[in-house]
Amino acid sequence: MRRRTALWIAVGALVLAGAGVGTAALLRHSGPALPATVLDVPAFPSPGATAPSAFPAVEVALRPGQSFGIRYTVPDYPEQWSIGTAEDAAVLERGKSITVQQSPKGNVGGSSSHVQVYRALRPGTTRIVWTLACGSQVSPCHSTETYDVTVSAGS
Repeated sequence: MRRRTALWIAVGALVLAGAGVGTAALLRHSGPALPATVLDVPAFPSPGATAPSAFPAVEVALRPGQSFGIRYTVPDYPEQWSIGTAEDAAVLERGKSITVQQSPKGNVGGSSSHVQVYRALRPGTTRIVWTLACGSQVSPCHSTETYDVTVSAGS
C-alpha cells in the first residue's frame, strides 16, 4: 500500500511539474505572434575591443505582406544594440518590438529578450543597419550588423 501511495505521489508531482513548465513557457511570451523567420544580432564583442567587428551581412528575402524579426537582448549594462530602420521605408517598415522574456525585477545582472519586427510593403531592396552602442568599454567600439532585404513581387 505504501509503494502504491508513493507511486501516485511521484506521478502527481511529475504532472504538476510538467504543468508548471508549460505555464512558465506561456508566461515568457504570451503577446503577439512572432514572425516565422527570426534572426539574432551577433554576440557582443569582448570588452575593450578596439577593432571594428567583421559581422557578415545577412540577406533576407520576403514578399509583400511577409514579416521577419530580429531578436536582441537588453542587458542591464551600457553595451547594447541600437535598433535599425530600413533605409527605404517604402519597401520595409519597422513594426513593434515584442518582448519575449522579461528580466525579473530586482535581478542584478539580468536582461530581457525582444524581437524587433519588420514588414515588407512593396517589391524592392533596402538595408537595415544595427549599431552596437558601447558605453563603458575601455576603448570605443564601432560594431555594426547589416541586413540586406529583398522584397520580390511574387504572389
